[in-house]
Amino acid sequence: MLDHSPVGIGAHYSRLRGGKSVKDYYPENAVVHMSEDREGLKLASLIGSTESYLILHKDVKAIIESRIGNDNIEYFPFTLLNHKNKPHTGDYFFINPLTIMDCLDTKASQVKYWRDTDKVIDIGEYILDTQKVENAPAIFRVKEHVSSYIISEELVNDFIQAGFTNLIMTKLKYSDDT
Repeated sequence: MLDHSPVGIGAHYSRLRGGKSVKDYYPENAVVHMSEDREGLKLASLIGSTESYLILHKDVKAIIESRIGNDNIEYFPFTLLNHKNKPHTGDYFFINPLTIMDCLDTKASQVKYWRDTDKVIDIGEYILDTQKVENAPAIFRVKEHVSSYIISEELVNDFIQAGFTNLIMTKLKYSDDT
């Protein structure tokens, strides 16, 4: 689990977790420090982040890139520094899907809003609206919760076949299945 953003990104870290482009703000030769209060780090295909960043090993990134290329997605390399401030690995990327989709059947998903606003305070269950996701890309963010990622069944199958670790995937329902 990482608690830090890339050194030098400043306040633009929120763009990286919110699906907005950071290509103009991402530091060259970016580094990320391991969390000081966490002992060790077992490197898996996905590294968890308290900031809800999507941090994936280069092999996972390669599969995503082979499926969708560079359209509406950004890939940012970084060097992970260990507790002694020495390079630990450079094999990971921040993946920033830029597509944010209105994809949920909000009624079936039991989306709850703050008073009379469009601010979401709870999503009971992610239930996809079949029509809304008909032409969805292989990976995208959920409009009601932009730090949630939806990936296509093809990508899921690729990940399973490759034997990646620490990727927790849940098959979602569609509104016409309920």
